[in-house]
Amino acid sequence: MKVIILIIMLLGSSVLGQKSVDDLRPKHAAELQNYLATHDGEGFLQEYAIDDKTLVEMRDYFGKSFKPYYLTGDFNRDRIQDFALLLTRSGKPVFATTEDAESRKDDQNLMLVVFNGSAKGSFTVAHREKIEAPLSCFIRMTDGKRPKLYFGVYESDADTFILASAGSGYIVEYDKSPDDAPLVRLYLRSNYPIWMTVKFSPYV
Repeated sequence: MKVIILIIMLLGSSVLGQKSVDDLRPKHAAELQNYLATHDGEGFLQEYAIDDKTLVEMRDYFGKSFKPYYLTGDFNRDRIQDFALLLTRSGKPVFATTEDAESRKDDQNLMLVVFNGSAKGSFTVAHREKIEAPLSCFIRMTDGKRPKLYFGVYESDADTFILASAGSGYIVEYDKSPDDAPLVRLYLRSNYPIWMTVKFSPYV
């Protein structure tokens, strides 16, 4: 019985957790280690960064296997698996006004990195996006027939954006203003077309 319990605990740590680089898929872990070796100031973001209560609520909503900072899937619809990670980034966010600094005091410097897979099993960095957001953020796929990778903050619409495949990279799609935040929520749920502004990725 003790052996069975130990095996379940180990499997739970691997399948449900995102506690170390070793919890990633082996090829993804190796690719991340290579990436971090050449990108000073960036590091692996453990799920421990999110407080326990919020993480439990997120998994109740998104599913027990939900990993907020790590996502695998076919992001560019080439039928090859890709993966994305939210990483730590050195320094602290800089805000234009005292009011912004106060309202966003929980923000941290983060980096979203998307690795496109190839038919040969290798990976290429296809997009890097600097982010300032609370640690209760996550990456997911939109619903619908043509799902896209998106970034969001739990129980907030303020920082939501979508990464749409474009060439060998991605473009970042934002809603036009904070007042239009419900439109982004509609897009994530239904994929109906809406007006968006676009920022091109340097990795396209």
